[in-house]
Order: sequence, then structure tokens, then C-alpha cells
Amino acid sequence: MRRTFRGAVALLGATAAVGCASVPELEQDGVSISEIVQRVKCELAFAMPDPQPPYPTGRYQWMRDWTAKVDLTLITNNQASLTPSIAVLHQMPPAVLTGIGTFGQMFGASGGGGVATTAIRNESLSFTVAIKELRAERNRLACDLPNAPDLYGRLGLQEWIASALAPVANSQLRIGHHPPPNGKSLPAPPVAVAAAETQKQILQQKKALVEFWAGVVKEHAKAVDDHAKAVNSGADLKDIQIAYDEAFIVNRATAKAAAEYGKAAVAYKNAKATDPKDLELDRLLQAAKDANDEAAKAKQDVASAIEGLPHDPPIDSIGHQVQFVVMSSANIAPNWSLVSFKGPANAGPLAAASRTNTHTLIIALGAPAVPGSVKPSEEQIRQLNNQHLDALRAPLGQ
Repeated sequence: MRRTFRGAVALLGATAAVGCASVPELEQDGVSISEIVQRVKCELAFAMPDPQPPYPTGRYQWMRDWTAKVDLTLITNNQASLTPSIAVLHQMPPAVLTGIGTFGQMFGASGGGGVATTAIRNESLSFTVAIKELRAERNRLACDLPNAPDLYGRLGLQEWIASALAPVANSQLRIGHHPPPNGKSLPAPPVAVAAAETQKQILQQKKALVEFWAGVVKEHAKAVDDHAKAVNSGADLKDIQIAYDEAFIVNRATAKAAAEYGKAAVAYKNAKATDPKDLELDRLLQAAKDANDEAAKAKQDVASAIEGLPHDPPIDSIGHQVQFVVMSSANIAPNWSLVSFKGPANAGPLAAASRTNTHTLIIALGAPAVPGSVKPSEEQIRQLNNQHLDALRAPLGQ
């Protein structure tokens, strides 16, 4: 009995020495990583649409400077456990009860132990590639790649791009200028309107207001022209934004001028009914009309200048995530039932091991922080962060 018990204790003590998981070996060597990168480049090169001339108003010209920010994460999780469970039995003489019968007797003691370990290897790779560069290399890329499992197989990026750009192809999203909500406010007119006045005085004031708003239009139209010329010579993003902001003021001021001219025409009609021989009324209305026409002409010129500038894209960024999770496991449960011993897997497996490979590919397409560079913009970084958070919140299979 004592010898059996000592042997059982020794078995449990050995658990701590053998139940461990080693650091996962590198399953993806340099060649394998290169194959994944090459597949991403190849699929993006043939998935992205070609910008059509002329610049900057041609179809998909808004994507000509876009870049792809790619994050590749390869995680291997090894787990191992050793959980022996035993039962020590001591047979005892049977008990005899007179007149009742004979009953077997036995003493038993169960014991168990366990140790579990986890080892994780996390490999990550991040790179940025310009779509313009991929288009230039399209015919030189080695894209005859095997359709293997996991990230080594077809990633479906062409279908993803086509799906993401469908609202643009269907004209549900359009290029244009999307002004921020905190745009500039219009200046206040200096003309004060009295509580009571004649129709001629109203006409005089409305004529002055039309001329004021026409002056605002011409002032800001000149600013649009100056910054548009600066854009054509240097393509400065700051000049583009200022030109659009000034054009926004031009449009609003032109609408104000037209509204005041309409009121001036009503005041002229009422004043003419009172004094049809007053020739000054005609001069006042004509001056208001001339100012309104000048504002409308300036607005047309601004529209032509803005049309030649790069427009805000219909889509700010596009994000995509591909994740593969491969899980494998094994266990063993040998067990002996002897006279004085049961084990070492009396209540479950003796040893178990598992491996989980999680491969995640995240792509964020968008305009870079600086045109012509590969530095990611805030929009691309936001897209990447959201994709990483989604990967943490909703692992595959949950």
C-alpha cells in the first residue's frame, strides 16, 4: 500500500517537469512572407482602376495618388497540458454478517494534478505601396502564384475593390467639394434699414445692398482666381482648400445679391406707381441690375476656375481585413486498472496539446498625407485602427 502511494505521488510530481509548451518555431520563413507580399501587390495592381484623362477631372483621377497601407500579422499559439489522475485502492477482508451475507470491503483514494503552459509567437509586418507604382509595374510583376490555402491563396481583393467602388460607379457618391461645417461666415452689410421709409428710399437701400454683395462676390472671386493659379503652378493643398472656401463665400454672396435685387425690383414698381415721372428710379434699378449681373458673371468665372481644381474624392478611404484561423489539437489518455491502482488517466486525458495559427491581413487604401509620398494620412491611420479593433473584438468563429 505504501509503495503504491509513493509511486502515485512520484507520478504527480513529474507532471511539472514535462507539461510545458516550447516557443513556436517560425512556420513562415522569408520566402513565405515574400509570397504573401507579392500576392497582395499583384491583386492590388490588377484590381485598382486606371485614372482616365484629363487631370484632374477625369474618371478616377481622384485615386491617382492613393497608397495602400498594409499590416500583416502572423500569430502562433502553442498550448500543452499534463493532467494525470489516479486512484489508489486497498483491498480489505470481506465482512460477514450472520444471517445477512458477505460484503466486500475496499479503501480508495483519488488524486490528480496538472500543469498547462502557453507559448505565443507574434510576427508582424507593415508596409506601404503607392498605387501609381503598382500600375507602372503591372506588366513586370511575377503574378503566376499558386492557389494555396490561407494567405498564400487568392485573397479576392479585386472583388473587394469593385464592391467598394460600386457607389461611385452608380453615381451615388460623387466627386466635388464637401465644405466643413465651420466654414467662413459672410460679412455684415453696412446698410441700416429704417423702420418707416418711402418706396424710393427702400429702392435706394436695396440698390446699395446689391452693390455691397456684388463687391463681396468680386473680392472673393479674385481670391479664388489667385489661389487657383497658385494650384496650377505648384499644386499646394493649402491653396486648393482656400480656393474652395472663397468660392463658397462667392456662391452665398451671389445669392444674397440676387435676393436684394428682387426686392429692389418690387420697390421700383411700387415707387413708379406713385411717381412715374421720377427718372432717378430708373437709374437706381439699372445700377442694381448691373451690380447683380456683375455678381452672376463673377460666379460663373469662379465655377470655371473651381472645375479645373482637384476635387474632394467621393470616397475618403477603403478598409479591408482578411483573417484565417487554423486550430489543431491532440490528446492521449492511457489508463491501467490494477488491483491496487487505476491511472494515470482515470478522469480525463493524461496529456493534451494544441496549436492555433491566426493570420490577419489588413489593408487601408486612401490618399497619403502628402501627395507623391507614402506617409499615411490620418484617414488611413483611422481606417487601420478600426480594422485592428474589429479583429480584437470579433475573432473568427465567434
